[in-house]
Amino acid sequence: MKGSYTLLIRIPRNLEIEVGSLGFLTLKKGYYAYNGSAFGPGGLKRVERHQGKSEEGGNCHWHVDYLLTLECSEVVDVFRKKDSDHECSLSRNMQNNFEAIDSFGCSDCDCKSHLYFSEDRKKLVDFFEDFYLD
Repeated sequence: MKGSYTLLIRIPRNLEIEVGSLGFLTLKKGYYAYNGSAFGPGGLKRVERHQGKSEEGGNCHWHVDYLLTLECSEVVDVFRKKDSDHECSLSRNMQNNFEAIDSFGCSDCDCKSHLYFSEDRKKLVDFFEDFYLD
């Protein structure tokens, strides 16, 4: 099955991490929503790979891997929409409601970011439930 997904990731404290070519990023305590798509081989099994990264660490291939391999990070929710590519349209829509982490996860498109921050988990969940349940 192929489609779009969003990982909701909790970071329990302020920290600074190095993310490949992006360099060092300062992340605030709170919740981060990462928008992705999976239309290649394996499709939405990519979500399982991402969740596995948060449990076992390992090599970082995508920007989000750097976040997921942190010992303190936790994937707290996953949203999926099969057979549709909403990675970029969703990310652009989030710019008006959430704080973008500039250039994160969007090296192959012209989006500002595919990672957004909020201190309020409920605000993110409500946003994604409205989007993914349509």
